[in-house]
Formats: sequence, structure tokens, C-alpha cells
Amino acid sequence: QETLSHEVNMLKYKGYERLVFSFRGVTSIDHSEAEEVEEILHECEREDVDAMVCGLDGSVAAMFNRLDMELGGIEHFASALEAIESI
Repeated sequence: QETLSHEVNMLKYKGYERLVFSFRGVTSIDHSEAEEVEEILHECEREDVDAMVCGLDGSVAAMFNRLDMELGGIEHFASALEAIESI
């Protein structure tokens, strides 16, 4: 967890204001991995780094739905192109 906070802080320090997390090509995700993704997104939110998620479908989307993951104000897009165009 400390490493995660450090990495998000380093991205913010380097001037990154937005991150796009693409799940394109991710065919499956388990419970612990989904929770880690959720924590990464919340860490971005805490550090005022805008996080966007794209390509979240199939069994990966089903896992997030099944676990009722709270992604708050995280923007979801069908593709990375759509996410980038929204900036």
C-alpha cells in the first residue's frame, strides 16, 4: 500500500493530472485483483489525479459488478481513444 501511494504521488509530482487505465485485452480478474484496482483508483482520487477507466467489459466488468465495487466519480469509457478525446 505504501508503494502504491508513493507511485501515485510521484506521478502527481511529475505533473500528471490524468491517468487512463485500459483493461483492453484483460480477459479475467479475480477478487483480490479487483480490490487492488479499486484501491488504485481511490488513491488517485485522494491525490487529485483524475483517473479514467476504459475497455472494462466481459468477465472483468462482471467481476466489478458482482463485487459491487464503488468506483465513485471514476469516468468509464468504451475505449482509450474515447478517454483521451474527453480530455
